[in-house]
Amino acid sequence: MKAHRLDCMKYADDSHLYIILNLAGRQPALLYLELCTNDIQAFFLSNKLVCNPTKTEFLHLTSRFTLHPPLSNITFGQNIILCVFKGRNLGTNIDRHLTMASQVNNIFRHASLAFRNIGRVRKYITQSSIERLVHAFITSKLDYCNSLLYGLPSTEVQSYNAFRTLLQD
Repeated sequence: MKAHRLDCMKYADDSHLYIILNLAGRQPALLYLELCTNDIQAFFLSNKLVCNPTKTEFLHLTSRFTLHPPLSNITFGQNIILCVFKGRNLGTNIDRHLTMASQVNNIFRHASLAFRNIGRVRKYITQSSIERLVHAFITSKLDYCNSLLYGLPSTEVQSYNAFRTLLQD
């Protein structure tokens, strides 16, 4: 990765490549990224490993306050990798402006679904069982990676805190 001027983070079978793009050096940086992905695929092939380019995403993080021209696509073997607007990293949703709105929406969607399902069975189980289900399926979702939500706009924080308060009542 260092030969291509990229940084890398790995977790189990998940890898993320990082490169800093500035306006003047966008094309060389994208070329480094493309060369690196091709070297990765060559390594996989030479070691009889399987690489799934269809699971490969390309996310360009930018400030929402400045306009950036769209990036060109990169190739990964015979596949074209498109730039996506949001991606997943270890169970969290990250959008291109790091607003975390998609993460908050995902948390609320999963928690609301669990809340509804617990409501369907609540008349058949004890109060302590309900509390266990709430902690297992709702509180755990609200608490997972909640430090990423630091610095969110107050509207997002207020709705997040309102949901937490609802659970405590």
